[in-house]
Amino acid sequence: MNLFSPDRHRPAALRHTFSLLVRFTVFCLLLGNIPGCARYVRTARLDFVEMGVEGILQRASDQAGSVSSLLATGTLQIRMERGGLTVQYAILYAEPDSIRLDVSAALGMTIIQAVMAGPAIQVYVPMERAVVVGSVEPGEVLEFGGIPMELASLKELVLGPAIARNWVELAATVDQLDIGPDEIVIGVPRPGGFRLLLTLGTDLHYRSVALFDSEGRVVQESRFADYRRIRGAYLPRVVRLRYPDRFLEMTFEAARRKVKPDRSPHDFVLDLPAGVRRLPLIPPLFCTPGL
Repeated sequence: MNLFSPDRHRPAALRHTFSLLVRFTVFCLLLGNIPGCARYVRTARLDFVEMGVEGILQRASDQAGSVSSLLATGTLQIRMERGGLTVQYAILYAEPDSIRLDVSAALGMTIIQAVMAGPAIQVYVPMERAVVVGSVEPGEVLEFGGIPMELASLKELVLGPAIARNWVELAATVDQLDIGPDEIVIGVPRPGGFRLLLTLGTDLHYRSVALFDSEGRVVQESRFADYRRIRGAYLPRVVRLRYPDRFLEMTFEAARRKVKPDRSPHDFVLDLPAGVRRLPLIPPLFCTPGL
């Protein structure tokens, strides 16, 4: 029958033909024979399987880019068992291992300043008119006022795990790779029965990094969200750190970030006023099993 002829059955014929076209299109999409989202998901999952854990971690690192120095400023929300507070923060990073953290109250009053350059660390508390000086080895964590401070965690806070972490070292110890429709989970055993779980989206941006103890309880969890492109690097704008056993949660939300800012060695030297007490860094220090 000619569908374009002036026939009284033309409306019904058109509806039937349109229905067949819709069914055929849906059928092709389900088979993946038409380029589109459905086919991409299927082939992307297959690609991840073929890449393996080493290829996935390398691709995530390559995609994230690299940063030689970065200044991030924004809001820090701290939640504890007995309440919380909101402060302003500024973090300056310079490769390979220099970090400066400044935390101030809403009115601009400095609460704490900390500088870590390699193993050397200085923590200055203006209200106490005291500076703590010492060294922290890799894997050691300084607990100051109930808040852990660690070079690796601070680097991930600024740069994101894809840039801050050594993917080659990670790939060598992975014993779990689960590839789902919208996320990839990578498991890494750590000393003492601890376990590290890395979760990435199918866009290969890290979503979370969590450390579990031997009984499966979360010791520390970092979540990363709202990735933005900054001068060729993809960095998370929001980072949430959670320590369940301490009833502590910190959310860093960057309002401004500047890659490769003008900087000098003096940026990582605290400008201390006269009369400040100098105290040696003493325990409590504790180690984390490779977070």
